[in-house]
Amino acid sequence: MKSQRATFAAGFLSCISLCTLTGRLGGADELPAASGPAAASPPIQIGDVIGLPNELAIRPKEGLSYTVSRVLFVNLSGLLESVAGNPSDCVHVDGTATRCTDPSNAGIYVDGEIPSGTKNGTNATFQVKNAPNPPTALHLFRNGIRLSSSDFSVTGSTIVFVSVPPKPQDSLVVDYRY
Repeated sequence: MKSQRATFAAGFLSCISLCTLTGRLGGADELPAASGPAAASPPIQIGDVIGLPNELAIRPKEGLSYTVSRVLFVNLSGLLESVAGNPSDCVHVDGTATRCTDPSNAGIYVDGEIPSGTKNGTNATFQVKNAPNPPTALHLFRNGIRLSSSDFSVTGSTIVFVSVPPKPQDSLVVDYRY
C-alpha cells in the first residue's frame, strides 16, 4: 500500500508541476501549439486519477462538532471533531480541554520526605523543605497510615498537628507538590 501511495503521490505531484509549467496536461512537446484562444480542456474527474478514489475514501471525515480554525481530535468512530473550550485552555490527548496552569508553576512533586521537628509526644509543629502548593496537596503519613486533613494544618512549610502530636517511635512521611 505504501508503494501505491508513493507512486500516486509522485505521479500526482508530477502532473501538478507539469500542468503548472505548461498550462495543460502532458509535456510541452506532446500537443501542438494552439493559435488563437486556448481550447478548454475537459475537467479531470476523480476516477481519472489512479488511486485517488481509494485515498479519498480512507481519509477522516468531519463529525457533528467539526468547526474550522479549531483543534481537532479523532473520535471513537474515526470522525474529526473540534475540541470545545476557551482559546487559553490546554488540550489533552483525549480531546478534552481544561484551564491551563502557569507552566512556570506546574508543580514539582516530593515523595517520601521526612518532616523535621522533635517527636516527643508534646511538640505539634514540624517543617517540610518547601511550601506545598496548594497546601491541600500535602499528604501526611503516620506509621504508614495517611492522616485526614482534619488531623493537621499546613501554613507555608509548617505542619501543625491538631490531634495527638507524634511520639518518639512514630514514623512521619509526607508527599506533596510545590
